[in-house]
Amino acid sequence: MPIRRMLFAAALLSMLPQASAGAAILIEARKHGEAFRMVVDNSQQRALIATARGESLVDLRRGEIYLRAPSGVARKMRIERPAQLVGGGYRVEPWGPGPVISGHSTVYHVITHGEDICAEMLVSGWMKPFVAPVVQALDLLEDLSGTPRGRGCERIPFAVYAAQGWPILAGKIDHLTFETRNVEFDYRPRERELALPAHYENGRPDRVVLEAFAPRP
Repeated sequence: MPIRRMLFAAALLSMLPQASAGAAILIEARKHGEAFRMVVDNSQQRALIATARGESLVDLRRGEIYLRAPSGVARKMRIERPAQLVGGGYRVEPWGPGPVISGHSTVYHVITHGEDICAEMLVSGWMKPFVAPVVQALDLLEDLSGTPRGRGCERIPFAVYAAQGWPILAGKIDHLTFETRNVEFDYRPRERELALPAHYENGRPDRVVLEAFAPRP
């Protein structure tokens, strides 16, 4: 089945239309089949990203990132500008309207590199300003993972998927690469969920944590 019809058929999720003042945003998704959870607080410029293998708390205002394995001590690092992507030249182009999801429109986009069609996706453009911290955080984590990215269609950085808005669904010719399961704009973080760790070590984080965020084909 063509991926466009596959994306349209799979676009069933519940989204709240507006964010109330002071509320955080909760996004639950699957990236290359792995579930992960993101809490975004734009007022604090913080984003928490958690998978089964670890979590990270990115504080863009302070320029710090804390990474922690499920049973380990947090590792603190200063944020540095992500390395320039190897083999740029991606184009993210709208090809037509997507389905209306919970009263909000999406747009069908195609990612190309040179003459190749790399991926297709349904994008919610209005969400772009609300999720900027988590997009920056994922870009930083992918860079820290050390996995080559930005090499044509092989390893598309998440920042490319999110160039025109939040990707509700994205996929390649034979599989989905990203799927948003749930978005809540009135999420109230648990106590200390977005707080900086009281105890941490300086230095490089555990490899197992970084691998959770490495881009995959």
